[in-house]
Amino acid sequence: MRTTIINYLARSPVSTLCLMTVSFLGFGCTSLNLFLMFHANLEVIQRHGWMILREGAALQFIEVVSSAFVSVIFYSLWKLSERLIVDWMTNKH
Repeated sequence: MRTTIINYLARSPVSTLCLMTVSFLGFGCTSLNLFLMFHANLEVIQRHGWMILREGAALQFIEVVSSAFVSVIFYSLWKLSERLIVDWMTNKH
């Protein structure tokens, strides 16, 4: 299935450009202030320990890590689209 999708994207530069645009916007939205939130979360956990983890910091930490994971997926889709667009522009498809 993966090769079918990649073959379709390689034949359709407009679809690839659309995927590239959506993944770029998704990466931007999910990675906005990600480092600052991660650092602040670790700092508050270090300062207050188990008490703050029970009050919801553990859930917030999981949300930040999940956001980072989704951000990496969007970045990977963007890099795939970039490669396919460059191959198409240089007639390597």
